[in-house]
Amino acid sequence: MVASSLSPTILVIEDEDSIRELIVTLLIAEDYQVLEAENGQIGVGIAIENRPDLIICDIMMPGMDGYGVLEVLQADPETETIPFIFLTAKGTKENIRQGMNLGADDYLTKPFTTYELLDAIKTRLRKHRSWQGYFQQKKQAGDRQQINYAVTHDPITQLPNQLALRDDLNRLLKQWEPFVQQQLQPHESWQIPIFYLSVDRFEKINELFGYQFGNAVLKHIVRQLVTVVAEEAYLACLNYTDFVVIYPPNCAVDETEIELNQMAEDLLEAFRSPMIINGQKILITWHIGIITMPYREYNFDKYLNQAKEAMETARQRGSTNYYFHFQEAQINATHQNLLLDADLYDAIQENQLTLYYQPKISVATGKIVGAEALIRWFHPTLGMVSPAKFIPLAEKNGLITSIGEWVFRAACHQAQQWMQGGITYPKIAVNLSGRQFYQAQLVENLVEITQQYGINPAQIELEVTESILISDVELAIAHLQALKNSGFPIAIDDFGTGYSSLSYLQNFPFDILKIDRCFVRNVAHNITNSTIVKHIIMMAKQLELTTVAEGVETMAELEFLKTQHCDEIQGFLFSPPVPAEKFTAMLQADQNFYEPCPISPNPA
Repeated sequence: MVASSLSPTILVIEDEDSIRELIVTLLIAEDYQVLEAENGQIGVGIAIENRPDLIICDIMMPGMDGYGVLEVLQADPETETIPFIFLTAKGTKENIRQGMNLGADDYLTKPFTTYELLDAIKTRLRKHRSWQGYFQQKKQAGDRQQINYAVTHDPITQLPNQLALRDDLNRLLKQWEPFVQQQLQPHESWQIPIFYLSVDRFEKINELFGYQFGNAVLKHIVRQLVTVVAEEAYLACLNYTDFVVIYPPNCAVDETEIELNQMAEDLLEAFRSPMIINGQKILITWHIGIITMPYREYNFDKYLNQAKEAMETARQRGSTNYYFHFQEAQINATHQNLLLDADLYDAIQENQLTLYYQPKISVATGKIVGAEALIRWFHPTLGMVSPAKFIPLAEKNGLITSIGEWVFRAACHQAQQWMQGGITYPKIAVNLSGRQFYQAQLVENLVEITQQYGINPAQIELEVTESILISDVELAIAHLQALKNSGFPIAIDDFGTGYSSLSYLQNFPFDILKIDRCFVRNVAHNITNSTIVKHIIMMAKQLELTTVAEGVETMAELEFLKTQHCDEIQGFLFSPPVPAEKFTAMLQADQNFYEPCPISPNPA
């Protein structure tokens, strides 16, 4: 009686054989799957066991009548939502009211036409599907909301984490804007104070008393912070022991410096005395960095990093302290950086640049499935110049576009050499800078280079950071879609560090999500990081994205990522970035990195 595995299943409960056979024949002719029962008791058993999509039931039957069948099924959560159509020779208002009060969906009076029967069935099935879709959407929305909360809030303190920062700050800026517009004077420069707070030597508490006790300490710290920080301020937990406090806009820096210093003193004073937790005295000390972000020059990533640098300066002083970061403090560093500008131009022209490759390993197999191409600069007199130093310079002086094209071209050239040497090479990931990404002819240029070297675009993954995309969301989506349509896989790099909205993941056409190393570090023992990573991977799976964990350095981190079904990893646990010849040897060896490594690459 099964016509199709996709056809709805209908249970017919009717004690008159001729009527039951007629209905069954009609339904089979309409390609429905049909179950049948000659009395109410048998019908209940079949319904509970098979959970049909719809039930047609006679009312007047010996033993258990139709009303009894409906009452039993309505009492069972597994069967209470099944659409139910009564058949009866008594179509009085009393009969109909009794059936409807019990939960029946429709009522057919004998004799009925074929059209009436089929129409009633189709109507009930259609409405049931509609309700199922509605409840499924509600469930999915609830699941997404739970995942979103778990990803954007620290599991110990329940404070917003760095993934929530940008959305929350955007909301606060809109909330503060009317006040600023009302109070702003032409000669005044309004500032947003940002405090970066870091607990000192907290890892010692975990070592001495265990992580569970450490979590209790964190909860006490936050409770104390909440009493000190002004009610109108925004408090977030960045990473386990680091916090950020953002205050509403205030007047010019020279008028607020004394205020901000006093706020830092008040915060330090609140933790002068030891906290008593589970009978144990714990003294909490802080390092605090303070920065003011101009309200009209909103660049949160830049100023949060400066606040963190100010905190590190306070830490280097060797005692509980705070440090107020002034923009003038950057002048000396700027003069030093200017000296490298001309040298960087020469580096491009004189082939001082080279690519190193860091393998990406399949979590499932331990084999190389990809690599990230990373630029290195060997200065003729200074030796190795860190990318952390010359990449920001290149972004400021405009050379980053030329460097970005050089990296892409060099990766394609290397892939061509592997191909000509008969070496099967994996996908190579190349980073795109902001200036390069927003070039008008970017897609055409990249496609032309791949054609020049005979490389399939599908073998070159393009990595972009969140901070690049959020500057112009609509244009970024258009560029990414054009790149994807040309065959390039798209990866979002350093996920979580750009403080972007999680909703962006659903809007951008990503293929790969790279989990930043700050979340991977100590993930097996740090409950904050483990919760974030767990939910990032879960969310990525729902969006059908490949997950790559960066900065994996320990077996404990690897085992955790395995249990969470992360797809790929890269990190010093298996290999640092290595020169092309070293990576070529790895490809030729086709080694399993879970086994003893025959190659010992030298760290870059």
